[in-house]
Amino acid sequence: SAWMRHVTSGWNDDENRMGVELALQAVEDALASTPGPYFLGARAEGATEDEASPNDDGFSYVDIAFAPFLERLAASELYFKGMAVR
Repeated sequence: SAWMRHVTSGWNDDENRMGVELALQAVEDALASTPGPYFLGARAEGATEDEASPNDDGFSYVDIAFAPFLERLAASELYFKGMAVR
């Protein structure tokens, strides 16, 4: 992954840093494309509030699986490269 290449490379590795920044931008774009703060967004398009299930806020296994990865990425980038990711 771009992240692993960056944290295991030398200090002046602009190419791998750019790879991390592009990957993080793709994550940001995916999150921005949904109406809520989660990867899968809010309730199904066109569903009324009465038709929505209690968990239709968009929180899903995708968020559960991806959140720890982002936490590890943020911690290791800061520790090894001094790059703050938030």
